[in-house]
Amino acid sequence: MVAVFPLVAIILFSSMRPARAEVPDVSWPVKTHPTETALNGEIKTLEALIRKIDARKLDSSYARSALVLARDFIVYARDDEKNGRPGRAAYARSYLDESLGAAISDARALLANPRLNRPVPRPALRNISIRDGAFLAGGEQVMFGGVGHFSQVRADIPKFPDYGFNLIQIEIGPSSVVTGPGSNDIRTDSIDNNVIKTLDRAAQNGVMVNLLLSPHYFPDWALKMYPELKKCGKGFIQYCVSDPDARRVLRRYLQVLIPKVKDKPALQSYTLANEPLFMEQNDETLRRFRLALSEKYGDVSALNRAWRKKYASFESVKISEDFLNLNSAARLDWVTFHNKIGTEFFYWMKSVIRTMDKRTPVHIKFMDNMFDHFEAMWGIDRESLEKITEISGNDSSIGYPGSGGYALNHRQNAAFFDFLKSMQPGKPVQNSENHIIRDDAPDFYPASYIRAALMLQYLHGMGASTIWVWERSDGFQLGNNILSRPNCAGAAARATLDARRLAPFITALSNAPSGMYIYYSQTSRTLQRDFSEKWDSAYEQALYQGEAVRFLTDKMLESGPDPKRVKLLLVPEYAYTSDALYGKLIEFIRRGGKVVAIGDVFRFNEKALKRKASEWDALGCGESRGETDNCVYKMKSLSSEKMPAREEAARNLHSMVLKYAAPAPGLKVTDASGRHVLGVEYRYATIKGKRVAYVFNALDKDVALKIGDHRDAWKITADMIDGKPVPAKLKLQPLGLVMFTY
Repeated sequence: MVAVFPLVAIILFSSMRPARAEVPDVSWPVKTHPTETALNGEIKTLEALIRKIDARKLDSSYARSALVLARDFIVYARDDEKNGRPGRAAYARSYLDESLGAAISDARALLANPRLNRPVPRPALRNISIRDGAFLAGGEQVMFGGVGHFSQVRADIPKFPDYGFNLIQIEIGPSSVVTGPGSNDIRTDSIDNNVIKTLDRAAQNGVMVNLLLSPHYFPDWALKMYPELKKCGKGFIQYCVSDPDARRVLRRYLQVLIPKVKDKPALQSYTLANEPLFMEQNDETLRRFRLALSEKYGDVSALNRAWRKKYASFESVKISEDFLNLNSAARLDWVTFHNKIGTEFFYWMKSVIRTMDKRTPVHIKFMDNMFDHFEAMWGIDRESLEKITEISGNDSSIGYPGSGGYALNHRQNAAFFDFLKSMQPGKPVQNSENHIIRDDAPDFYPASYIRAALMLQYLHGMGASTIWVWERSDGFQLGNNILSRPNCAGAAARATLDARRLAPFITALSNAPSGMYIYYSQTSRTLQRDFSEKWDSAYEQALYQGEAVRFLTDKMLESGPDPKRVKLLLVPEYAYTSDALYGKLIEFIRRGGKVVAIGDVFRFNEKALKRKASEWDALGCGESRGETDNCVYKMKSLSSEKMPAREEAARNLHSMVLKYAAPAPGLKVTDASGRHVLGVEYRYATIKGKRVAYVFNALDKDVALKIGDHRDAWKITADMIDGKPVPAKLKLQPLGLVMFTY
């Protein structure tokens, strides 16, 4: 099973410059030992070929990307050698020898055969708009890709167009601007020197800037002046965000910053906060919570029955983390109430910005741990917040190597993006702190992994990315990052160029309609400690069915989903749902909805009282005999099963997906013997009368595949990414990805 990532914001203060610490040298594979003189000779050869390509008005984007990488990493290898990292230096030179040779070969092939030209669109990056889940620049679709987040990213802006990058993230916070309580206690030098100059320089070089507003950089003077603010806090934001004194400081900060940046042509978006978590338990929050309980229950005796307590009045209610973890009804009431605090804070923050800037899109750098049981406590309701922002923002990770038979750990990332696309399909996803390399890791990361990690995110709805972190440092969390790894930097640049070149096709695939949904139960997420495990087991089954995965939330279920749209609903092994939502689910089934129930679902209601399952059983949902009239399949729990059992379940589910959810003509990808393969992800979509598809091998072993449609009538184009043939009988290595029209 894929590992579930922890609450990284509490551990990794990733928007702050960390203290310096030594990172040991590495031992990565070295194939050749070129001299710097030899590498410079290859660089001159490639420069001459690029001049010829440009003279013939062909596209030299990929050659230029290899060239700028080589120029930079020759210097970086020299620095590594000087600073006692000969292993890293030797690897860099060996890789540059390989990549320059490949770039020279490709450039010569292009000059000999101009039909190999792969032009990368470069629209003027201004007048950015959003439509149908994509960014547009002057009406032309554009994918954004780049890096963040500190000094090196500012220094390298002129190089980024040659790399292929067109977006960076930088940040500023209120402590740099609001220096005291007086009206004149304002400094703008940080805005002028670090933000305005960066925006102007980016505009001159055709690069856009995502500005992180970082409210966690809160002034020390304010915390000392208003000590009540320190009664709240979680993660980065260590103060009470609902307090009027905190709001006054933040408003003053925004009122100085926003007018100075809002009309800058390179401004792509605002990020409202970095990895936000909240814990508001001050006196005012408790007063409001008691009032909410009074409005919900009416009298304290009803509250006592629900919570199984003996309060004399609502004023007797107190909150503590231990109590909320142990009492299910209280925990659910608190989470429902507390989530509104985070939602209201970001609504307020955006409303302040909109008084000065009506246009620039906003998003929030959420972490992707929305499937974590304990994170439910920390005030983030992504479904409600998605309605506030114009972009589906996030901070998300993919892990390498994988586990449980997989070459990479990407399901949490993919599910999060699928969730965001389910909430607001018309909004692009923006991963503004894209963790594709573990901080300080000495491990070797192959280029194939970097390419797969980025391309999969684009194929699941990402329209913009800034990779953590473009910095030359040996400090904690900054060592052995992407700017220490030429193969990874080169792969990220090429993947960004590929995404920009193939933007309409990628967006069509990420927007592909689907009739297959997974139920996301906030009740179970809040109350069930093994929620992550149960959700992940179901998503693994859904991800590899050849259909886009969409999520059905409690709010969607309340509104009565249409069985003609939600054609097949997977219900993971959730233990809890409210009596009202349980009734809505049964109503959905009675109206013709088809359900795949995994394990023994919904044994308890929202008060943790055991439920009689007679009505569920009467619909066939409690039986294990397979397909019935209503619950089309009852699948046993898979979370502890080995891969063979999960593969068998996936094949059984696949027949249900084909019968109930898959639109025709669907894409058919099987192993050599014609069986469905768990671990091979594939999708298809239609764009301008053409069918486009991708196939990805997530497994840690080679797979031999047969590709066709359900009528086995085929005419496959070459791989749109690499230009190589895609045979109907295809062997894909781990992390192998092909994309084609047919």
